[in-house]
Amino acid sequence: MGVYSDGSYNVPAGLIYSFPVTCRNGEWTIVQGKT
Repeated sequence: MGVYSDGSYNVPAGLIYSFPVTCRNGEWTIVQGKT
């Protein structure tokens, strides 16, 4: 899903990028540790 980067996966913070995410109760979280 395309979301704002928080610096994960060496993508500069603030950019919109496609990350693996989980969604729960209307909140999304970037999944860490995928390669």
